[in-house]
Amino acid sequence: MFNRSYAAVQLLAPTTMSTSANGSAVDLATYASVANRELKVAFQAAGVAGTSPSITLAVTECDTTNGTYAAPAAGTSSAVITTNGLTELNVYVSKRYVRSEIAFTSNTTNGAISCVAFVLKRDGG
Repeated sequence: MFNRSYAAVQLLAPTTMSTSANGSAVDLATYASVANRELKVAFQAAGVAGTSPSITLAVTECDTTNGTYAAPAAGTSSAVITTNGLTELNVYVSKRYVRSEIAFTSNTTNGAISCVAFVLKRDGG
Protein backbone atom coordinates (compact mmCIF):
# COMPACT_ATOMS: atom_id res chain seq x y z
CA MET A 1 0.00 0.00 0.00
CA PHE A 2 2.75 2.48 0.96
CA ASN A 3 6.17 2.49 -0.63
CA ARG A 4 8.02 3.99 2.34
CA SER A 5 11.03 2.60 4.08
CA TYR A 6 12.29 3.69 7.47
CA ALA A 7 15.69 3.29 9.09
CA ALA A 8 15.91 2.65 12.84
CA VAL A 9 18.84 4.76 14.06
CA GLN A 10 20.21 4.24 17.56
CA LEU A 11 20.71 7.58 19.34
CA LEU A 12 21.53 6.02 22.72
CA ALA A 13 22.38 2.39 23.39
CA PRO A 14 20.68 0.94 26.50
CA THR A 15 22.62 2.53 29.34
CA THR A 16 22.19 2.52 33.09
CA MET A 17 23.09 5.96 34.37
CA SER A 18 23.04 7.95 37.58
CA THR A 19 23.65 11.40 36.10
CA SER A 20 22.81 13.44 33.01
CA ALA A 21 24.34 12.30 29.72
CA ASN A 22 24.27 12.88 25.96
CA GLY A 23 24.15 10.28 23.22
CA SER A 24 26.60 10.31 20.32
CA ALA A 25 25.96 12.50 17.29
CA VAL A 26 24.26 10.74 14.38
CA ASP A 27 24.67 11.97 10.81
CA LEU A 28 21.22 11.99 9.20
CA ALA A 29 22.68 12.59 5.74
CA THR A 30 23.56 8.89 5.74
CA TYR A 31 19.85 8.04 5.69
CA ALA A 32 17.89 10.90 4.22
CA SER A 33 17.91 14.45 2.95
CA VAL A 34 18.37 16.65 5.99
CA ALA A 35 16.20 19.73 5.50
CA ASN A 36 12.89 19.59 7.35
CA ARG A 37 13.10 15.89 8.10
CA GLU A 38 10.47 14.38 10.38
CA LEU A 39 11.69 11.88 12.97
CA LYS A 40 9.75 9.60 15.27
CA VAL A 41 11.93 9.15 18.36
CA ALA A 42 11.34 6.49 21.01
CA PHE A 43 12.93 6.56 24.45
CA GLN A 44 12.67 3.50 26.72
CA ALA A 45 13.20 4.01 30.45
CA ALA A 46 13.54 1.35 33.15
CA GLY A 47 14.79 1.35 36.72
CA VAL A 48 13.89 5.02 37.24
CA ALA A 49 14.55 5.67 40.93
CA GLY A 50 14.93 8.43 43.47
CA THR A 51 12.94 10.24 46.16
CA SER A 52 10.89 12.07 43.52
CA PRO A 53 12.50 11.12 40.20
CA SER A 54 12.28 13.33 37.14
CA ILE A 55 14.22 12.88 33.90
CA THR A 56 14.07 15.14 30.85
CA LEU A 57 14.45 13.24 27.57
CA ALA A 58 15.35 15.38 24.57
CA VAL A 59 16.49 15.32 20.95
CA THR A 60 18.78 18.14 19.80
CA GLU A 61 20.29 19.07 16.44
CA CYS A 62 23.42 20.76 15.08
CA ASP A 63 25.13 21.59 11.77
CA THR A 64 28.38 19.91 12.87
CA THR A 65 29.31 16.88 14.97
CA ASN A 66 30.97 18.84 17.78
CA GLY A 67 29.06 22.12 17.56
CA THR A 68 26.45 23.60 19.87
CA TYR A 69 23.32 21.44 19.93
CA ALA A 70 19.88 23.02 20.37
CA ALA A 71 16.26 21.97 20.31
CA PRO A 72 14.73 21.81 16.82
CA ALA A 73 12.40 24.72 16.01
CA ALA A 74 9.39 22.49 15.23
CA GLY A 75 7.77 19.45 16.77
CA THR A 76 7.95 18.09 20.30
CA SER A 77 11.63 17.60 21.03
CA SER A 78 11.53 16.88 24.77
CA ALA A 79 9.47 15.26 27.51
CA VAL A 80 9.74 14.88 31.27
CA ILE A 81 9.24 11.42 32.74
CA THR A 82 8.86 10.32 36.36
CA THR A 83 8.50 6.56 35.89
CA ASN A 84 9.47 3.64 33.67
CA GLY A 85 8.03 3.25 30.20
CA LEU A 86 8.11 4.21 26.54
CA THR A 87 8.05 7.87 25.49
CA GLU A 88 7.58 8.91 21.85
CA LEU A 89 8.44 12.29 20.35
CA ASN A 90 7.72 13.70 16.89
CA VAL A 91 10.55 16.00 15.87
CA TYR A 92 11.18 18.06 12.72
CA VAL A 93 14.90 18.61 12.22
CA SER A 94 16.64 20.94 9.80
CA LYS A 95 20.25 20.26 10.78
CA ARG A 96 22.51 17.41 9.69
CA TYR A 97 23.34 15.92 13.11
CA VAL A 98 21.07 14.83 15.96
CA ARG A 99 21.66 13.35 19.39
CA SER A 100 19.72 12.40 22.49
CA GLU A 101 20.15 14.29 25.75
CA ILE A 102 19.16 12.92 29.15
CA ALA A 103 18.92 15.32 32.14
CA PHE A 104 18.42 14.02 35.68
CA THR A 105 17.06 16.20 38.49
CA SER A 106 18.92 16.18 41.81
CA ASN A 107 16.42 13.74 43.37
CA THR A 108 16.81 11.14 40.60
CA THR A 109 19.36 8.47 41.51
CA ASN A 110 19.18 5.96 38.67
CA GLY A 111 17.66 5.09 35.32
CA ALA A 112 18.32 2.81 32.35
CA ILE A 113 17.59 4.70 29.13
CA SER A 114 17.76 3.87 25.43
CA CYS A 115 16.75 5.92 22.40
CA VAL A 116 15.96 5.06 18.76
CA ALA A 117 14.94 7.43 15.95
CA PHE A 118 12.96 6.27 12.94
CA VAL A 119 14.00 8.14 9.79
CA LEU A 120 12.22 8.03 6.44
CA LYS A 121 14.86 6.81 4.00
CA ARG A 122 15.84 8.70 0.88
CA ASP A 123 13.63 7.89 -2.16
CA GLY A 124 11.33 5.76 0.00
CA GLY A 125 13.63 2.77 -0.18
